[in-house]
Amino acid sequence: MENIAQLRENLSIFSKDFNRASAIYRPDSPEAYVCIADYIEFLEKIPEISAFLKAEKLDWDVSDDKKHLPNIWSSLDLLYPIYLFYKRGVGVKPKYTHYVHDEFFTLHAKVLRLLMMKELPGKKVMHMPIFSFKNDLVEINGYTIRISLRHEQTKALQLIKHIFSNEDPYQKFSFYSIQEEVFGELGGGSRRSAHTAAESLQDKIAKGTNGTITDFFIVGSGKNGFIQINPKYNPQIT
Repeated sequence: MENIAQLRENLSIFSKDFNRASAIYRPDSPEAYVCIADYIEFLEKIPEISAFLKAEKLDWDVSDDKKHLPNIWSSLDLLYPIYLFYKRGVGVKPKYTHYVHDEFFTLHAKVLRLLMMKELPGKKVMHMPIFSFKNDLVEINGYTIRISLRHEQTKALQLIKHIFSNEDPYQKFSFYSIQEEVFGELGGGSRRSAHTAAESLQDKIAKGTNGTITDFFIVGSGKNGFIQINPKYNPQIT
């Protein structure tokens, strides 16, 4: 795989285009769907990533009428039919569902992790944490933790979705911005709900890993309170 840095930059442009279309229109708009189709078409032209997409689909195929058990980590249940319809004229026009936003960013995270593995051949690389927007699950170092039961839109779930849908999920996210941008609580008052959501996430991950991972997030308090994924869980050579 040649020029991974340039490839990563190109993928970032596709991601920003999808975000822009989602903001101006909707994630489940025709404009956003075209961005998804463009993204997957680009991936399909790269042999190593195309092979990954084939494995991601497992035995799901548009021409196969058999029913298969869903793979909870599959990111193509909704995305691939969009690509087939808009780029290859196969299938029926996809239904509009806001879950395409979640699947897009789950797939994007997986592709970035694949690029990192290709960039460091022969090295052991810490797996990039991945959040499955479709199933409200986060995967960290082999552990799978459910953030919300029955897809209840808790503030903890809203917060982790906000973090992992960001182009740089490892940055600091201030409680002030979370209160306004994520929770829609304007006025600059107490940041308590953002801090509570952050602590809730930390606790869920600790319990979900049987106490093995208790520091996935760094949670700052006070006037400049924030949440940040601990840099030790940023993919690195080990």
